[in-house]
Amino acid sequence: MDAEPLAKGRAFTFIKVDKIMNEKLVSRNKTESLLFEVILIAKECSEQIKIKIVESVKHYGLEICQFYFCKKEELINTLQSLKVKLFLSTDRDDIYKALHTGIPAALLYDQADQNVRDQLKVIFSGDVIGFSEDSLDRLTDFGFSETQIQTFKAAKTCMKEFAILIGEMRTRFGRENSPLCTCLITTWGSRNVCASPSIGCTNR
Repeated sequence: MDAEPLAKGRAFTFIKVDKIMNEKLVSRNKTESLLFEVILIAKECSEQIKIKIVESVKHYGLEICQFYFCKKEELINTLQSLKVKLFLSTDRDDIYKALHTGIPAALLYDQADQNVRDQLKVIFSGDVIGFSEDSLDRLTDFGFSETQIQTFKAAKTCMKEFAILIGEMRTRFGRENSPLCTCLITTWGSRNVCASPSIGCTNR
């Protein structure tokens, strides 16, 4: 087999920073149970490619707790069986399907800075999780389609649990000089949206 590892993907920096966050949490509390667990899910491929993926993960020193290789039509069932708290992918169709089945999901973009830092920044959209159901229904007045509004509603429901978990993890580090920063951005509403009790996420 070719010894050259696979090129770094879009999730590389995120996975490396997750490892750093886990190390910092454990250094504060050796019995800490609220940690990041990264699961790599890939589409069905040859045994040679599977080995290449596993060997590349080892080469880069990434912490992957489980590997799953499944057919595209089995993806959602796999995510549900694993009780995934956040699904990241470069495939927009997979993200759409995940959100509409109640699985928190987000699209992976290229990182502007590939240098691994010892800080993780999580940005939530207040336009999705901060608005009430009535407010979302009124988005038709701003030109949004019914399909888009239903997507917003699905995202609001399933992202709330992830936001709460990140908020709990954030409190482990205290308020000053935390390596885990959370931020909420809203473009449609007032500052009152950021204070909505439905968000349940600790501010940085």
